[in-house]
Amino acid sequence: MRSLLRWPRPAAKKLTFLYVPDDAEVRQFRVPRVAFYGVASGLVVGLGLITFFGVRYIGALADGREALRLQSENVGLREHLATLEKNVDDLHQELDSGREAQQRLRLLASLEPVHPDVIEAGVGGPVVRDDGGDLPADLHKDLQLTGARLSQMLRQAKIQHQSFDEVVQVLQQKQALWNRTPSVRPVKYGYLTSRFGRRMDPFTGQAAMHRGVDIAARPGAPVRATADGTVSAAGPEGGYGLMVEIDHGGGLMTRYGHCSRVLVVPGESVKRGDLIARVGSSGKATGCHVHYEVLQDGMHQDPMKFILPTDVIID
Repeated sequence: MRSLLRWPRPAAKKLTFLYVPDDAEVRQFRVPRVAFYGVASGLVVGLGLITFFGVRYIGALADGREALRLQSENVGLREHLATLEKNVDDLHQELDSGREAQQRLRLLASLEPVHPDVIEAGVGGPVVRDDGGDLPADLHKDLQLTGARLSQMLRQAKIQHQSFDEVVQVLQQKQALWNRTPSVRPVKYGYLTSRFGRRMDPFTGQAAMHRGVDIAARPGAPVRATADGTVSAAGPEGGYGLMVEIDHGGGLMTRYGHCSRVLVVPGESVKRGDLIARVGSSGKATGCHVHYEVLQDGMHQDPMKFILPTDVIID
């Protein structure tokens, strides 16, 4: 009687491979199982190692290329930084020159010089740290120092700009005051025949106060405004004859008497050198001349104290 129990067959020690070509008989190969698994394991391990080292190699190549790129960029940055530092040095010299000119102009404008501590244009606040990213430490430090210098010079330039604006404003005010200050002769070509002060009156023969100066000139010679202002009177005025009176503002007034013709009207604005009348002998006069007066706050002043040594009237 056969037993129904079947013991499992021991595993085969070899693996059989069949090679079936299209036009030939089937071929059979038998390979020991241990050898097959050994070779297969070796292939898997080898493939893994190749993959691992291949990835590492590719990564190393990429890192090398990136390092070369960063190195090239750093070289370029250093060159640009050197050029920038040279430009910063040049700008600093220009600021120094501008500062000296600014201080001289402030003195001319009767303004106090800007204090050295103000010129430094200092600032403050919490320090914000910056690690510089991929930049080398020395390059990052040089960039920070150059940036700080540029920021300071920008602040200094703004202070200079404000100072120059202040100087311009003051000088413009001085220019306006100068333009309204009588400072030239009313007649360019003429002769001073009588000064300001006490003199013998030509009509009475007695001592009297002469409140202006007389300038003799040919009949019809141009009489010009001695400063900017507004005509306050123009026409007959008693002993003055035909007279022009100009209000220059600030309490200053000028008068031009004995004219043969008046060429302006009250309310008209005039500039220094504008033609306002013609020389004559109208009113109380002994010959052709201009009687010229300067008044400050209603008080007569010596006109010669206002006239500059050289004439600047444009004929």
